[in-house]
Amino acid sequence: MMFYIVLINLFLLFSLSYSLFRLNDHILISLLSVCLISLVFFSFYLYQKRIKPISAIIESIKDFLKTHSLQKIIPMKGDKEINFIINNLNKMMLELQAFKSFHIDQVVDERNKSNAVMNTISDSVLLIDSSGEVIHHNLKALGILKIELKTKGFTISDIKNEGLLNLINDVINSKEQKGNIEFENKDDRKFYLISFSKFRIPSIKKDGIFFVMRDITVEKEIQKTKEDFFHMITHDMRAPLSTIRGYLEIIFSDKNTSEKYSRYIENINYSVNKLAGMIDDILNMTKLEGKRFPIKKEPIYSKELAERVILSQKLIAKLKEINLYIDKDFEDITFISDNTLLERVLINLVGNSLKFTPKSGEIKIGCYNDNEKVYFYVSDTGPGIPEDKRKSIFEKYVQMEEHREMGFGLGLAMCKSAIENLGGEIWVESELGKGAKFIFNLPKEKGT
Repeated sequence: MMFYIVLINLFLLFSLSYSLFRLNDHILISLLSVCLISLVFFSFYLYQKRIKPISAIIESIKDFLKTHSLQKIIPMKGDKEINFIINNLNKMMLELQAFKSFHIDQVVDERNKSNAVMNTISDSVLLIDSSGEVIHHNLKALGILKIELKTKGFTISDIKNEGLLNLINDVINSKEQKGNIEFENKDDRKFYLISFSKFRIPSIKKDGIFFVMRDITVEKEIQKTKEDFFHMITHDMRAPLSTIRGYLEIIFSDKNTSEKYSRYIENINYSVNKLAGMIDDILNMTKLEGKRFPIKKEPIYSKELAERVILSQKLIAKLKEINLYIDKDFEDITFISDNTLLERVLINLVGNSLKFTPKSGEIKIGCYNDNEKVYFYVSDTGPGIPEDKRKSIFEKYVQMEEHREMGFGLGLAMCKSAIENLGGEIWVESELGKGAKFIFNLPKEKGT
């Protein structure tokens, strides 16, 4: 900058010399001396008050952009206008520095909080991006994944647990946005429920996947113990039930039995059938869950199926004075499925309605079809099912609080498992005070 000022001064001096070259030498020298001194003083003033402060401003801005902090205050050594700029620039950079420090402190504080929470919970937590880089984790996850703790970042390639590595890769490559997977970890012989959810991470402009791995080994052991116990007692109960049924048939065949005792025998038969149905539900549920139930495909005649179900439940309906019948719009359809399993499902649905339908109520069985599926339904005039219970009633051992004494809570769970094994769906439509309608569908494999 000083070079340009000297150059300008020399140019002005040359111009003045050329204009006065004919004047007296003494006068010319005097004029030139005054001019030169004035120019030197003006240049010095301009450098000290404008150029030097502006250079200091530029250097300070460069340092601030590199370090994001104000290393030293810019001194105010310029004229009034320059000092005004310097003063406001100092304030602005100090405020930016303070804001950045506050923001960093907040980020560090929030990260420390999240780390404290994540390391406190018993579940393993893992957050990765779509490229496989581990963005966040807790210490529990490192143990399961068999990743060695290190200062640098992790990627899924650091995972030494081959089974979990394959599972995580499958989730990354799948189109599912969320889900739950049961995983048996052969390294520690434990079972885990792995929940995952995919979402967008704005800060890095990538897709992320959040994994939560919960140890369900104890729950699985309790469930297996419960199922083994049920399986054992149901097998042991079948023998005495068969004996009771045999004697009931003998008593039924005796025409001399009084009307009073016939009524008692009907009640005993009702209880025996109910108990036998509960035993069948337990055994069927165990087989269906273990994929050990032999699905037998054969022609199904929907009208005959419904008539058999009504015949099996007719006595119970009569005792409770409930009208059980086939809907007038029932469609007689022939299709391929498992006859025994479907009959058990319909018996369970009718039996469930018989539990809750009041005296003089109605229960009807219906059937219809479309181009792809066959639909069955059982509707009743019972109290109905609350909206928040319409999904949970199909889960094992789940019953509404007021019905706890009415069984194990396996009937509807068995229906759901059976229909899903046959490739269909089951659900309930209901309105409180106006009854319930249980509906299920099946693929329409037409019989020849």
